[in-house]
Amino acid sequence: SSLDGKNESSEREETIKEHLQKYKEITKPELTICVIGSYSTGKSTFINALVGEELLPSKADPTTARVARIRNGQQNQISLKYNKFEFTMKWKGDTVEYNTLEGTSGIVDKLNDAITGKPGIVSQMNAVIALLNKQYEKDGQITDKVLAQIDNVIDVVFKYNNPVLGDDEFAYVIIDSPGSNSATYGEKHGKVLGDLLADQTNSLPVLIVERNNLDSKDNKEIDDMLNEIGGSIDYAHKMVVINKADDITLDTLNKQISPEIMETRRFARLFYVSSIIALGSRKNGSELMDGSYRE
Repeated sequence: SSLDGKNESSEREETIKEHLQKYKEITKPELTICVIGSYSTGKSTFINALVGEELLPSKADPTTARVARIRNGQQNQISLKYNKFEFTMKWKGDTVEYNTLEGTSGIVDKLNDAITGKPGIVSQMNAVIALLNKQYEKDGQITDKVLAQIDNVIDVVFKYNNPVLGDDEFAYVIIDSPGSNSATYGEKHGKVLGDLLADQTNSLPVLIVERNNLDSKDNKEIDDMLNEIGGSIDYAHKMVVINKADDITLDTLNKQISPEIMETRRFARLFYVSSIIALGSRKNGSELMDGSYRE
């Protein structure tokens, strides 16, 4: 019938639009922002402020070695390798779609449990990422066989709530490198990050530090890790973000940064920020999901 013909034509148009949008997104020049830092310095909150939403859980497990690679896009989705299968979870309106394959039922059940009762796309994606970052081994023993089969890199496509990073000229890719104060896991993180950045042509490192922890051993180890990765890391333009700097005067902050710290850590560019305040500004006064932000 003519009605069926119109419906098919409309569906074809939507499919073409989706393909054109995907082509536009993948052909834009990329700039990778690699966010690194020790555990609990506020990396996730900083990235949330960049994308303008509470996409990442603020209390990630410090021992996970997974890396989240976040891209701006119209289709909100999370992709990963599970049991060697390419697995994707897409949000379309009020529904969530999976490319369910043989051998993926275990992860689907866990993901469904994670998003049950979570209102809205952002809170559901936040819950999924929190699940994927959970610890799955202890003392060398696997404690969660499903999570243990997930690859080291989680790909996230999310519509940025930021007019600068969400422009049409460049594709800003944000890499959330897990933080850790453990030398053992730090080495593992470095290998995962190095493998991920190996094919990148330019990566801007952004080191997140706390104002009272500028000269820590962990920051030195992260600096050494960046040197070892080399290649794609644009070390000359490295940025150092001093987070949680909203409750102290600039004069006091400046006194904490000695010439020795600047020299030994090669802190070329320093930026004082409060990621929580920046995130609240992006949200235009809307209530934040994470209650600890309000404390």
